[in-house]
Amino acid sequence: MRQLRIGMSQLNTTVGDFASNTKKILEAINEARSLGVDLITFPELARYRNSLDGSETIPSTIIDKLPSAELRPDQRDTGTLPAYDQLDSILTAYVEEDKSVEQIIAMGFNQEVVKRTAQLVDGSEYKRRQAPPGIKITPRAFGRDRRLPITNQFKG
Repeated sequence: MRQLRIGMSQLNTTVGDFASNTKKILEAINEARSLGVDLITFPELARYRNSLDGSETIPSTIIDKLPSAELRPDQRDTGTLPAYDQLDSILTAYVEEDKSVEQIIAMGFNQEVVKRTAQLVDGSEYKRRQAPPGIKITPRAFGRDRRLPITNQFKG
């Protein structure tokens, strides 16, 4: 049986700002894809759906659940990944700005955290090749602007 990685994204949307909200949703999708997520959910949309008729079509226990890969019982992202604000900065530098691990460490980030993050990104390259093409919303997109070999045990 194949495992399915599900991500959850909470966004600070602006009522009536379709372009900005769409960009935020697409950025969240792109980030989730870079983390190897198969399915991403948006709790705000679930809350909105539930508010339409006052029901809990989507249970609040699902909406309010902490992010987790759920590969082990009680596993939480906070136990295996750095804080999201730190992780976002490292991923931006590594993926979008094409900085090396050494350059990111020189920016003041913990060496082990940077090395592990780069390893996770590079190790998931094959997963991105299996995903359908997505909309490019940042300066660099996986697959088109950032291609890594997936054979011969490439280590960057």
